[in-house]
Amino acid sequence: MQSVRKLRVALVAFTCGVSALHAAAIADGVVPDPRQDELPAATQNLLQTFPGLRVERFNDRIVALAGKPMTTGQTPAQAAENFWLQHGSAFGVNNPQLEITRASETGSGKFTVFHYKQYVDGLPVDFGMARVLVLNGQQPKVVYAGAKLAKVPAGGFAPIAVDGAVARGTVQNMPAYGMLTEWSEPELVVYYGEGDGDAWITPVRAWAFEGWGSVMDANGLRPFAFRFFVDASNGQLVFARNNIHHDVDGTVRGWGSPGTRPDLPANAEVLVPMPRINVTAPGTSGDFTDAAGNFSIAYNQTANLILTTGPGDGEFLDLFETGGVAITTSVTTPNNTFVELTLNELRDQTGTAQVNASVHANITRDYARARIPNFNPANIRINTSVAGSCNAFYTTSGGFSINFYREGGGCVNSAYSTVVAHEFGHHIVNQLGLAQGAFGEGYSDSVAILIYDTGIIAENFFLSGGTPIRNPETANQQYPCTVAIHTCGQVVGGFWREFRNLTVARLGAGPGLELARQLHGEWSDITLGGQGTNAMHPTSVTEVLTVDDVDGDLGNGTPNFADICNAFAQHGLSCPSLDLLTFAFPNGLPERVTPGQPAQIRFDVVGAAGTPAPNSGQIFYRVNGGSFQSAPAQQTAANQYLATIPGQACQSRIDFYFSAQAQGGATEFDPSNAPTTSYTTTALVSSEVTLEDDAEQDRGWSLAATGDTATTGRWVRGNPNGTPAQPEDDRTPGTGVNCFFTGQGTVGGAVGEQDVDNGTTTLTTPVLDATGGDGAILSYWRWYSNTAGGAPNEDSMVVDVSNDNGSTWTRLETVGPNTQNTGGWIFATFNLGTVLPLTNQMRVRFIASDLGSGSIVEAAIDDLRLESFDCTDCAADFNNDGTADFFDYLDFANAYGNQDASADFNDDGTVDFFDYLDFVAAFDAGC
Repeated sequence: MQSVRKLRVALVAFTCGVSALHAAAIADGVVPDPRQDELPAATQNLLQTFPGLRVERFNDRIVALAGKPMTTGQTPAQAAENFWLQHGSAFGVNNPQLEITRASETGSGKFTVFHYKQYVDGLPVDFGMARVLVLNGQQPKVVYAGAKLAKVPAGGFAPIAVDGAVARGTVQNMPAYGMLTEWSEPELVVYYGEGDGDAWITPVRAWAFEGWGSVMDANGLRPFAFRFFVDASNGQLVFARNNIHHDVDGTVRGWGSPGTRPDLPANAEVLVPMPRINVTAPGTSGDFTDAAGNFSIAYNQTANLILTTGPGDGEFLDLFETGGVAITTSVTTPNNTFVELTLNELRDQTGTAQVNASVHANITRDYARARIPNFNPANIRINTSVAGSCNAFYTTSGGFSINFYREGGGCVNSAYSTVVAHEFGHHIVNQLGLAQGAFGEGYSDSVAILIYDTGIIAENFFLSGGTPIRNPETANQQYPCTVAIHTCGQVVGGFWREFRNLTVARLGAGPGLELARQLHGEWSDITLGGQGTNAMHPTSVTEVLTVDDVDGDLGNGTPNFADICNAFAQHGLSCPSLDLLTFAFPNGLPERVTPGQPAQIRFDVVGAAGTPAPNSGQIFYRVNGGSFQSAPAQQTAANQYLATIPGQACQSRIDFYFSAQAQGGATEFDPSNAPTTSYTTTALVSSEVTLEDDAEQDRGWSLAATGDTATTGRWVRGNPNGTPAQPEDDRTPGTGVNCFFTGQGTVGGAVGEQDVDNGTTTLTTPVLDATGGDGAILSYWRWYSNTAGGAPNEDSMVVDVSNDNGSTWTRLETVGPNTQNTGGWIFATFNLGTVLPLTNQMRVRFIASDLGSGSIVEAAIDDLRLESFDCTDCAADFNNDGTADFFDYLDFANAYGNQDASADFNDDGTVDFFDYLDFVAAFDAGC
């Protein structure tokens, strides 16, 4: 794990713009997953924290979270780090160990993408990965997180009983792999499936190694390569991954040629620039040509210069001709001259194959580098004239290589344009850490389709009839797909070709194609790849929409929403529904309402993806958890409403939500998943904050109590050093940095360095006076985590309250062991008068415990607040000093004499004799 940096930015609070007492009034949002109750507690906490977030699952694993903005930070890196610190367990894997492998800003500058590799017990997880997309701006915010993570088996891995050499020897002795003659060194990894999630398996600690070789058959020398995974606990072969990724199941024949066709007689060779190859000269450092084939070599001598070049020595790609002569050329020239070097003057099959393979592989690499910023794929070998026919393949065994077959068997030489781009596309998939399979085939097609602006892969590949290998545009392959991977992969190529067609029709050829290419590159940077044999799937829709979005909210659409959804629809995939309407509250939502009096709320219905239907606005409310019922909502102007909630008794909790219809009959709600969630207010006459403690100074809290037994992780006050279990920042918005928390570890220290161990630790408030009104409300923000360690979810934190200075205690709440226990700041509020009688000797204590179970326990408290409230209203107390007396009479008379608006006692808008009579009557009645 990378060291955790000190971050000094307060997290965005739930209560932005409202009092902490009424934080629950912030609306929740849509959770499209109908099985929300089955989601892990950490995921449910995330959904509560960021209402409206979409959860994508595949084979009962959470794979993506998107649709609403999530954690923020001063920088994109801080926003991403805050996501993992606060919600790292939301993918169902407790506190995953992740290492950043790449962080890059997209070409448009709109996003920053973070790539992560998963480790378990310090071992790399094969295909264990995560992606986080941060929307850049004044306040960077995470708008997408995707992951395919291995879950640590209960009880940990079985002990290692077999060493690497024995594991490899077991496979070497298997007759099925007798054709393999070369082997790599074994390394310990964690294996949990093939990366596309088609079959998740219980992770095993395995020895991984590769074997490769070849066999001569009727079609020539046939290559074989596998990556093996052998269980380190018992020596059993877990899986053998075929490491040869063929382009087609067939034969290849052809010449290199201009455009996208092979070098047929009707498509004769032309001179093309040779990019990224080395030009050498004795006594100089030489130079690599640029994308246009140009080079410049510094040479200050008078003697003639001998220049030599060829594709065998490339800047990023080295080419090897396996069936003929490697093409080179040399020329002797004086300095200060312009020299033209020409390769493959004979224009034979092997020479043309070398030229085309080198040119198109470099074009493909440049395409990926330009649209996936900071993407730097490993250097690769190109093999041309491979023995056999009608094929091409990519492999990682023995080093990265793309391989192209000779002309023969009714097929052209496979080293040309879209075939080369397709095979290099497999290398891009590998370097992005994604599984190949159907996704690898489809993604590689999409690379060729967008580079060469064609819907056809391997045009004129078969000599008989001049037919191509594939045409994803006309194949119209549909999701779901369960057949061959090349067939299922056509959903990817088909989608990107359809999207390109739509953007070109709307924007023109140049801008439309460039938009498709840019969006393809940004999608490449965050995608998790395929799901089983489905190369594209519902999560792919979310991925593409997310990189197209500009505000982190998919509910209001994206700039190219119509084209994206149209292209997906042509392949059986649907976009999520848009918010047809939105709701606005010009006067805000009530933090509290007056007991016994109707509460009026102004709300406007605004068209988003739909048009509001007139007179369709409604409000629904319930009191103290009862059943929802409708209340009047009068349309006062077009799409403007005045809702009225009947008066309720003091201290009543009132939940409410709104609805309206879009033209066509669809009903929209606010909050969007009402009545599951709703807004909340309370009937109170008045309230006053009597204590607000942000922990920035010592106000007399006790950090220990008699009987505490914890050996580490005792309560402290300060600026915490974050871990996956402990907050990095306090909860207070603004400049605050301090809070109360359990144990201060070192920066970047282990997750369990100073957690609560071997007992209890107690934090107690100073004495609180709760007698200032008819009641008192206590609120605080708390953090609790117990999901890490060897025995997670077994410990709790309890909160008690006392009204006799701590002589006796009453339980206020229990946090954990299985609820609200994944970290993150959570707001809690209580009406203390419903718990026990109020006194001026109130205290609250927080007890965090580790009872020896082995879980990592961390807790924190911040921003404690005590509010007094009143349920009675003394009208005659004109000066609001709590008593109706002669001073109130004098103050009213003075205001009345000056015609001050405060003397409008009957609230009729005019200060007149009736106000005087009404005040006298109220004063005579007393309080």
